[in-house]
Amino acid sequence: MYKIERFLCKLKRYVRNKARAEGSIAEGYIIDECLTFCSMYLTGIETRFNREDRNDDGSSKKDKPILDIFSKSARPFGDGDYDAIPRKDLDMARWYVLNNCEEAESFLQEHKEELVKQDVGNIEEKHREQFPLWFKRKILKLYNKDKSMSIKKLYPLAMESDVRGRRHTGCVTKGVRYLIQRRDELRKSQNCGIVVAGYHENELIDFYGIITDIIELEYVDENRVFLFKCKWFDLRKKTGMQKDKHFTSICVKRFWYEHDSFVLATQEKQENSETESDESHIINNDVYQDMSLESNLIVNDTVDMLSKLHRDDVEPITLDANVIELDGQTEPEVEVDYIEEDSD
Repeated sequence: MYKIERFLCKLKRYVRNKARAEGSIAEGYIIDECLTFCSMYLTGIETRFNREDRNDDGSSKKDKPILDIFSKSARPFGDGDYDAIPRKDLDMARWYVLNNCEEAESFLQEHKEELVKQDVGNIEEKHREQFPLWFKRKILKLYNKDKSMSIKKLYPLAMESDVRGRRHTGCVTKGVRYLIQRRDELRKSQNCGIVVAGYHENELIDFYGIITDIIELEYVDENRVFLFKCKWFDLRKKTGMQKDKHFTSICVKRFWYEHDSFVLATQEKQENSETESDESHIINNDVYQDMSLESNLIVNDTVDMLSKLHRDDVEPITLDANVIELDGQTEPEVEVDYIEEDSD
């Protein structure tokens, strides 16, 4: 019934004379239908049929970047706050970008093999600490030597991002809008919940969490990467997550992976939080989309109907309003006696 209730809300807005509510609705509906039909023939004017989607991230208008990691386009809300990023967050974000760049995988493997040959302890920690500087020196050496196309592509990534960056309260990516938790606290609809597929103890699982910050890292040559800083809910205990037929219940009291809180802005899918309590967070597995008052299904049906009525291959013919032509026959106008209703 939700779609119908939204449409009834639209019809109620047509009422201008409360003493004749039905007439106001009928008149408003006819006017809206006529304007919708006429908008099919307008060019160079923004209408509901040619305007951009409100959740458009603008990726179709952008040039193809040099690296796939820079192609993860997102449209932030406003300019954001431009300031220095805390060192802990900056190191964590830079490492996540390097570790998730397909073009840098061979260098990641090479550096790890060098650490194995050196027989150092705690290879993973040393690899994470030393790789950014090692990678920068490696690319600079290769860049000064041959300047091949593959090395030129990796040059902006190796030079690392600026220590300053922009922090946003929301953004749109892949047709979905995301907001940080602080902005969603006093709102009825929640757009800060996400789920990301990742590995835990060599097992692929879904990580559920909430977005606490949106950071835009700026690299050389105007390359940018959008990252979500998240708090991941701890799912290790049996009470951490319970799945029903249509809902997934998550305990929101415990968190994990605090040292790995970043994710690329296009790696996750959004989750709609239906209800929340102190103990659990019930999540609907359908992606939430903020819709306008008009039902998308109703608009789509109208577009399909009008597209069938739209004809450019037939010359227009002007007919007398009193004459109707049916199959080559002309029928005279039928006179109808109208009976005026009693004023009471």
